[in-house]
Amino acid sequence: MIFVGLGIWSRTKPYEAILTGLILFTLIIVLSAIADPSSIFSGILWKVLIYSALIKGLAVARNNKKVLANDDIIDDIEFE
Repeated sequence: MIFVGLGIWSRTKPYEAILTGLILFTLIIVLSAIADPSSIFSGILWKVLIYSALIKGLAVARNNKKVLANDDIIDDIEFE
């Protein structure tokens, strides 16, 4: 349910939502590993895929944030 909320939040603040999701997912993995150390290797493929998607999404959101910040500068330039 939390990740669904993060998905909705990502429509307005994608970088912050994805970063929060990455932190929460890491926290879940670490707490699960503390409770049961064998869970580290359980579902390793899914963990790698989810981490890959979150990191890729974070990079895209950061790039999008930079582009939007530079968009204001481009609007101020007068073309002849």
